[in-house]
Amino acid sequence: MTKNKEDLITMTEAADLAGVSYRTVSRWVKLGYLTKHTDARGRVRVSGAAVKAMGAFQKEPATAE
Repeated sequence: MTKNKEDLITMTEAADLAGVSYRTVSRWVKLGYLTKHTDARGRVRVSGAAVKAMGAFQKEPATAE
């Protein structure tokens, strides 16, 4: 399945969007949480929607039990 070009963002944009470091986004890709898309020029992109979901997951407050 091909992602919509408008939905694909750079790793740096992904880090900014999720409020995490570039390295964290790289880890998410390596762990399979995000799918890496490479264009014809070799530039790496990830899905903006998936990054938003990961960022929301990361920002959920811990519950005290």
